[in-house]
Amino acid sequence: MKRMIVLAVLVLAACLIVQVAATGAKDTVERPLKYSGTTNIIAIHLETGDTFGVAFGHSTGVGDFENIHVGQFDFATGAWVGEGIVTAANGDQRFWDGYSDPTTGGTKVTITGGTGRFENVSGQMLVSRSSDLQQTVVWPFLIQKYETTGTGSVAY
Repeated sequence: MKRMIVLAVLVLAACLIVQVAATGAKDTVERPLKYSGTTNIIAIHLETGDTFGVAFGHSTGVGDFENIHVGQFDFATGAWVGEGIVTAANGDQRFWDGYSDPTTGGTKVTITGGTGRFENVSGQMLVSRSSDLQQTVVWPFLIQKYETTGTGSVAY
């Protein structure tokens, strides 16, 4: 009888473990992504091409955000390559890599992961400037300010 009780407890425990593991996994869903950067400020070092930027705005799935990024600007081609972190109001983050193509006038962004609800997130979007470019030189930096919009898709 003891052997049957022990066996029943083991079977029950195994069933609970399998059920918890099965309910912990969730399906990845692809969602449309819209992005609006209401304030983008970029500093480009005029001797090295190093860039640092910050943007504030709103994005589907994130809500209001802060976007911090670094990169490298190529003065010969006008191209830019970089990476950044979008932080939602609750602190969850999405990580991204991007590059601009001066022939298309946009920046292609690949979303590469995140934290919190954005863990294992992936996606892509195209970001374009949506306002006039304002520029000021504060040696050795070129400071740019503008607004952006973007569309794409994200899966998590």
